[in-house]
Amino acid sequence: MVLNSWLGNTMLLERTVGILSYVVGVAFAAYLLRIAETQEERKRSLRFLLVYLCILAFFYIPAETSDLYSWRELAKHYWQQYSLFSFIKGPVIQSPTPVAYLVIYLCFISGIPGILPMLCAFIFYRCVFSIFLDAIERFEISSLVASMVLVFFMASGCFLEVISGVRCFVALSVVAWCIYTELTLQRSVIRNLPLYALAFLVHSSAVSVIVIQIVYHLFEILYRKRVNVWSFFVTGAVCAVGLYLGRNYVFAAIEKGNSYFTNEVAYQYYWEYIIGILELTVIGVMLFIYWRMDASERASMGIERLAVYNTMFSLINLVIIFEYNSFHRFLLMNLIMSLPLCCCVLQACLRALEGRMIKMFQLMNLAVFALACVRGNLCGYKFFLI
Repeated sequence: MVLNSWLGNTMLLERTVGILSYVVGVAFAAYLLRIAETQEERKRSLRFLLVYLCILAFFYIPAETSDLYSWRELAKHYWQQYSLFSFIKGPVIQSPTPVAYLVIYLCFISGIPGILPMLCAFIFYRCVFSIFLDAIERFEISSLVASMVLVFFMASGCFLEVISGVRCFVALSVVAWCIYTELTLQRSVIRNLPLYALAFLVHSSAVSVIVIQIVYHLFEILYRKRVNVWSFFVTGAVCAVGLYLGRNYVFAAIEKGNSYFTNEVAYQYYWEYIIGILELTVIGVMLFIYWRMDASERASMGIERLAVYNTMFSLINLVIIFEYNSFHRFLLMNLIMSLPLCCCVLQACLRALEGRMIKMFQLMNLAVFALACVRGNLCGYKFFLI
């Protein structure tokens, strides 16, 4: 009787089955990626993982402390009175993140609870895997290295936060894709403005990352002395108009960010701190190896802009390490943007027969994955109740 009561209170069985389901899916996808011989086979392995994660997200049962649960309760008790038109005129227009409110409302009125977390998982991992697949092909990464880097990212356990937090990480993944295309594919900021605006209207956390990207671009232009007056004029004009039209949203985002730094929002979880520090250490080691390479070898990789960006973001992570929310979110952004860096550095280690570095990376993967499953946020995943 005591055992049954303890199992019921901790939901140990439900969470164990949920975590094992996640681990098995990731392990199988990593295996498929490791034995893949063509880019199409690599795409299929990640496509399988994307579908699998969406299925897990669809059946996810949120904890009462999660944002997803709060949104469901809000929709159940308050939003049912609204028609679509009245909801757009009311909560959507009044919200600093109207796109998020509208999408959440549409998902709930569908009457299918699993639609919203599934949609969040799809958008987030679609953006991340697009970056990953492009990096694998562009930088000619072997399937062995690609599978190790995939495990490194999936070990972070951000899956639960993506599907339970609903808005934040989805917005950051869209911004990450934009930044990757600018740093690697030479896509202009102007072309990405609609996606930046979309991310900004999904969650205010995108604002700080977008500002950092603008500052990075300005420093890069000044450093390379390639000042294009027309580009400055157009970018400045667009930003000025955007700030004027969206000034209420910007002020709301700044106010929200200030509440984190002043500890008005005082949530933190020390095990996630440990996991985050281990992940940041891995990124730091990858950067250390990269910057110690010969200039010619670094140039042949073609990831200098990404390496500079990761270095800058890692330093920002260190500066804000004592503020849990911002550190946690910025670290996820850093993890996404470090995928090409990890691929290229590990590929160089593989060519140089640096077996110790490969083994260290794999051991760190195992340690982070184990912590995420046993004590991290990931251990809260469950898709049934007894």
